[in-house]
Formats: sequence, structure tokens, C-alpha cells
Amino acid sequence: MMMRRVLWLAALGCLSLAVEASAGVWTYARSSDALDETVSPGTHASSFASNAQTAAYASANLATGNLQVYAAASGGFPLAASSYAQFSDRLTFSAPGATSQSGIPIGVAFSFHGVATIPDFLGTDRGSFNTSAVARFGNGQGQFYRQQNSHPQAAAEYYEFHSGWNSFSYTQSADEQTFYAVYLLTATDVVVDVFASLSASLDRNAMFDARNSVNFSLLLPDDVTFTSQSGAFLTEASSVPEPATWGAFSIGLGAIVAMRRRTNQRKKAA
Repeated sequence: MMMRRVLWLAALGCLSLAVEASAGVWTYARSSDALDETVSPGTHASSFASNAQTAAYASANLATGNLQVYAAASGGFPLAASSYAQFSDRLTFSAPGATSQSGIPIGVAFSFHGVATIPDFLGTDRGSFNTSAVARFGNGQGQFYRQQNSHPQAAAEYYEFHSGWNSFSYTQSADEQTFYAVYLLTATDVVVDVFASLSASLDRNAMFDARNSVNFSLLLPDDVTFTSQSGAFLTEASSVPEPATWGAFSIGLGAIVAMRRRTNQRKKAA
């Protein structure tokens, strides 16, 4: 069963490449033999599938930068459920004064919240799950991976991977993982492809709820703006209190911007 889940996630990763090239959303929900899938060039999509003992749900929204998945199964093998959501878009930034020698830093945040429940069964009916969250922004990439197998003493395992950022920080708690990254704009007009996905797969007696889940956000200096191919990216992002880490990160980003401006002023004076 674990091998089938790995192959399923790998297949979704390959298929996402075809959808990632342009703005759009994709959701997929499988509940045992029931399947619901939506691929759309629009800004929002959702899928839902269920039967008497399994259920799956997925949602993707470019306007809010939000992804959600849910999967649950109640019963023994071969019951299984899986869900997948992704969005992609192409952003064009206006960054006055940015050059390859003096890039303008912007902040990128990607947070993932999901709650897993595996009843304390003994024997072969204990469930297992794995979930993955991926974000790509230009050359920058971050990925979280979480799994728990069916062994009675097994604990959840967490993995994190990142590359391509100017700087990066990562926080983790039992149900939440977040990364904060700095990305440099190195020209006055910069095109950046953005992509995010969230998946969950489980079997037997298990539940994974990430319906209040992945949120993608940007922190931009006052003189930096962007447009999107979809015309909707982050236009409806909710205004929520900043976590302490994001607030501290904002201060650090401001310091980088101030340092860059002082450097430019010295160059002009020279």
C-alpha cells in the first residue's frame, strides 16, 4: 500500500508540470472507487468524492492563495482516500531601480496547517497517511512532507526541503509548518512563475484534515508592484494578524531594503 501511495504522489507530480505552465487551478478527490476531478483556467476549483466509509475533498483558489485537502477512511484494507489541489500563475513585477548587481528583495511566505487522526487500533486495521505541500516561486522552491505509518508505536515524521532562495527560515509545530524566504528581483520588470500544491493520501482507519491549510503570501516594498496572468492572484487574500516570526521577518526585509538604498546612494555620490 505504501508503494501505491508513493507512485500516486509521483504521478501527480508529473501531471502537475503540464498544468503549471499557465494560470489555472486543478483539484482531484478520490474516495475508494469514486473520483471527482476539476482542471480549470479559472481562479477557483473544488472536488469532492465519498461513499459510506471514505471521503475526500480538495480546493484551490488563486484569488486567496489558499489550498485545502481532506481525506478520511473508516474501516479495514483496502479502504483508501486521496486528494490533491494546486494553483499556478505567472506574475510580472515592476521593481524600479532593480539591477543584476543590486536586486530588490521581496518576502515569500508559505504556511501549511493539517491535523491527522489515526485511532489507536492494534493490528492490521491501523491506518497510515502521508501528505506533501510544495511551493515554487521563480527559481525558489520549498517543500514539506509528513507521514505516519500503521505501526502502533509509529510517530509522525516530518521532512523539509528548500532551494533557490536568497535567504530562508523554517518553523514547525505538531500541526503547522511555515517557511519565510527572500527572493531577489534583479531587473525593473521581472516575470516570475508561481506554483503551489497540496496532497494527502491515506488508507484504512485514518483522517487528515487540511481544510484550513496552505496559504501563500507576499511581502513587497512600497515601490514594488505586480500583475498576474490570471488577473486574480492574491486579490482576495484575507487580512490576518501577522505571526511573530513573519513580523520579525518583515523587519529583516526592511533592513535589507534600507541597506540596498544606502548602497545605491553611495554609488551615486561616488
